[in-house]
Amino acid sequence: MQQIIEKIKREPVIVIDVIKAILVLLVSFGVSIDPNQQSSVIGFVIALIAIFGVGAVAQRQLVTPTAAPQVPSGTLVAVTHGNGTNTSTVAK
Repeated sequence: MQQIIEKIKREPVIVIDVIKAILVLLVSFGVSIDPNQQSSVIGFVIALIAIFGVGAVAQRQLVTPTAAPQVPSGTLVAVTHGNGTNTSTVAK
């Protein structure tokens, strides 16, 4: 069980994909679920993932904070400015 929880924390989108597969399976067995109901179920699952923080934990590990980014000295950094222009610089 712990392995499943760790996998969900690393890849929360797996839960959404499993729910989608279950919905498709139900429809193939004749259960009447319209697209709006499917979207509602998927939205609910996404909300549950967000409430329990699983997605947030996984995503925060993959991003650099933009308020005070820290990268190793000498790293080439690409910067996109508000006007749409891009520049590159070397971190000091």
